[in-house]
Amino acid sequence: MNIKKLFSLTILSVLLLINQQEVKAQAFQQEDFVFSLGYGTPNLTKAVFKAGIAGQDLNASVSGLGPLHVKVEYGISDVIGIGLSINHVSTKFNAQYMDDIDNKNYFANYNYNSTKFNLRTNFHFSKSDKLDAYWGFGVGYGIGSVGLSTNDPDLEEVDIDAGGLGLESTLGIRYYVTENIGIYSEVGFAKSIIQFGLNYKL
Repeated sequence: MNIKKLFSLTILSVLLLINQQEVKAQAFQQEDFVFSLGYGTPNLTKAVFKAGIAGQDLNASVSGLGPLHVKVEYGISDVIGIGLSINHVSTKFNAQYMDDIDNKNYFANYNYNSTKFNLRTNFHFSKSDKLDAYWGFGVGYGIGSVGLSTNDPDLEEVDIDAGGLGLESTLGIRYYVTENIGIYSEVGFAKSIIQFGLNYKL
């Protein structure tokens, strides 16, 4: 074997080794398990109630949880991951007020809860060892409840449980601060418009 062939084989071997290392160092790879926990904004029902009582002479409070996001993903290839996405949001509204006509005190308590369980597929398009960019789409089933309890005769009490189709679609990015621990953010439609949180990769 002459020097030229030896040099060519050496260069080719080095390039193949570098390429292999880059694939191994990719932030998302086949057989990776990624767990994510995040929080989103806005909580629309909470925002609506807060806007409704603004400037009103009411003894009222509005509270809420979420949107809260829990996800797990498994890499079936270096590009495609499948998993489960759980999205939850809740709102509570409590008010006490006096009727100007009969001068009686009344209360109204409103509760809203909604949780969606979606099977999700992510398409990854980043080759960085720390940065993982992806687009995800999920479909599944959602459950929810709305309740209103009151002693006001002009209001009708409500107690409704319902279920229906769950959908989500987001663009996301993960940045790993260590080999296994990272932060993430997603923008799109998944109970919230913007979400952010932590992720852990096995």
